[in-house]
Amino acid sequence: MIGKNNVNNLTGKDWLKNAINFWNFETFDIEAIYNKFLNFCYKNRTESGILKNINKISIKASDFSFNYIKSFKDAEKSLETILKGAYNSYHAVFLESEFIEDSFLPSYYTANLDIDGIEYRGKIVINIKDSKKTYISLLFLNRLKEKINEYNFKPFDKIRHLPLNSYVIESKSKIDKIGLKHPAPYSYIDIKELTEIENIKNQTILDPFLGVASTIIGTYENNYNIGIELNKTYVSLIKERFDSINVPEEALKKSTIICGDSLTEIDKIKHKIDSVITSPPYFNILKNKTSGVRTDKSQSRQGIDYYSDNNKDFGNINNYEKYLESMQNLFTKIRKKMSNDGNIYLIISDFTINKREKDIHSDFVKLLSNCGYLYSGTSYIFQNQKAIYPFGYPYKLVINHIFQYIIKFKVEK
Repeated sequence: MIGKNNVNNLTGKDWLKNAINFWNFETFDIEAIYNKFLNFCYKNRTESGILKNINKISIKASDFSFNYIKSFKDAEKSLETILKGAYNSYHAVFLESEFIEDSFLPSYYTANLDIDGIEYRGKIVINIKDSKKTYISLLFLNRLKEKINEYNFKPFDKIRHLPLNSYVIESKSKIDKIGLKHPAPYSYIDIKELTEIENIKNQTILDPFLGVASTIIGTYENNYNIGIELNKTYVSLIKERFDSINVPEEALKKSTIICGDSLTEIDKIKHKIDSVITSPPYFNILKNKTSGVRTDKSQSRQGIDYYSDNNKDFGNINNYEKYLESMQNLFTKIRKKMSNDGNIYLIISDFTINKREKDIHSDFVKLLSNCGYLYSGTSYIFQNQKAIYPFGYPYKLVINHIFQYIIKFKVEK
């Protein structure tokens, strides 16, 4: 018999079922969303109780709060709610929209609450099936030993954007043996579905982090590809991979594959780029000693552990700010090569640095906005085939990442 845990008497099985960052609801029901957070996060330990901030914001100390954000005032007050919460209290922030006017809300929270004693526990996507609409929720844990009486909040990030578009791709992952020789391959089947949804046809597509050519495999039928890859080993595997999964010779004929450093090779490209489809290196996290998970249920990372030992590899940058700076430099260069109606599709997940969750999504939205692109929304590849674990059970919630973002930008004319 499975024992009860310390979080609202959930069993390990119930914990596991909820410990993911993608929650499906048939219809929009704010009470049901609130109750799911409550049942998963609330610890009944003190007399401060529950703060249900659906219709009214309060700054009373609480063991759990649910903050439904519709206005600037709601956002500002919810920061106080989180900072004044009880020790070890969880706080869910449900955003009706990523933006209030041109102010980008997710980064407002993660920037202002990036302080010792407040832990950002992750971003949870709320998917409403009947309306095909998605909402973002942020989760924070208050572990302040002493309360902060005064705090000067940073201003909202103003980001110019287009009407936001969002959809969910149910991942049909198929990682072949050659693909597994890369540490972080993505599904070319998902990329093909992306091209169908976005009607990407008769375009020149760039992938500046080509890896073992998943982007080419997913897009070659109706497009011309340019791929840049630093690691000679991966470039040498591409033809072998194409042969092993029966990709026709046509794919190579409709592609230019460059072995080199994207930061220098971009300048040499003569074509106008219509779309960029890529999955950037995940900082240096692949050098962590912890094991990853593959879809064959082996419960461990297979193949090579990290991208390369090349000092020009973005995956070998040890300072996160320098990593973002290098990315901004690259996408500024790419901007000069793009057509006036070009699009960027960045496929990436949030991840942890030094055991702290990072809001990678917000950082890339701000980064590419600084490069002269207009943000046009985030979609999701829902990877339901991923194995999940009861991280932190039974004492501390740690979310499993089971989706990838597709962060979309358009060239600002």
